[in-house]
Amino acid sequence: MATGFRLIALDIAVLVLTILGCLIQFLAFFYPKWWQEGNSYVGMLMESRCDSEICVDKNALKMEGGQEWLFVSRLFEAFGVVFGLAGLMFAILLVSLKKKIFHTLLIYIHGAAALFIFLGDFIFLGCHKSLGVEQKKGSLNFPVGLCIVAGILCVAAAVVTGIALVKHLLTWDELEEDEIV
Repeated sequence: MATGFRLIALDIAVLVLTILGCLIQFLAFFYPKWWQEGNSYVGMLMESRCDSEICVDKNALKMEGGQEWLFVSRLFEAFGVVFGLAGLMFAILLVSLKKKIFHTLLIYIHGAAALFIFLGDFIFLGCHKSLGVEQKKGSLNFPVGLCIVAGILCVAAAVVTGIALVKHLLTWDELEEDEIV
């Protein structure tokens, strides 16, 4: 009795790409300093505004007028993490259970993860200059670039998943589907 698709190298590649994309997005999201100006910094979970020696810490849910874009960016990046973790779970199930449904789900989950990661990152890139006191000071840190890499890895994982699904379907015997109950 057949149990589903046979494991091929593309399935392992999907798992590796998913692990890398999820790990990089996770590390970038939880890094505290996406933008920094002196002792002040802004991240996805926290921010600290310093005026001379006095620093005021705020969590991600407190918004100031005119910075709603930051909340939206944080929300999109959080959805990127959630979809990345869901993709990791389904990639593990894909390799262990070898079912067609997991390939299909992974294509959509990786696409959603990449979409949210890119949207959050591009919003942050487009509006980060409003974080500085003088509109020009401050600098972006490496997590912004890491998120772009994570998004690219999610897109690559979706494409490789699609190619693997096509390869499986081209070599799949219809009798195998009838035997699976």
